[in-house]
Amino acid sequence: PSVYVFPEGAEPNADGSEEEGMDDPNDSIATAMVHPQEEADGSTTYHYAVGFLLAGTYNTAFTCDGAAFEPAAGKEAIIVVGETTTVDFEAPAEPAQ
Repeated sequence: PSVYVFPEGAEPNADGSEEEGMDDPNDSIATAMVHPQEEADGSTTYHYAVGFLLAGTYNTAFTCDGAAFEPAAGKEAIIVVGETTTVDFEAPAEPAQ
């Protein structure tokens, strides 16, 4: 699992089509791996950290497979100099077997 950071206004689930030689405005600008951490009560929480972003507004999204992002439209993250910004995600439910 990973968290992706996109420029403000980017669509995490855009089709990614682009003309040859042109940058896709929906490309991510940073990513972070999500790491499990077992808690004292036996539950598991997941953590990630993205560092060194310039101050500004970004769009963030979580993915397990690198293709389908949750939430589909992303979540806003506002980065302020000297502050830590937290963005939490709800993990998608596991499919029934």
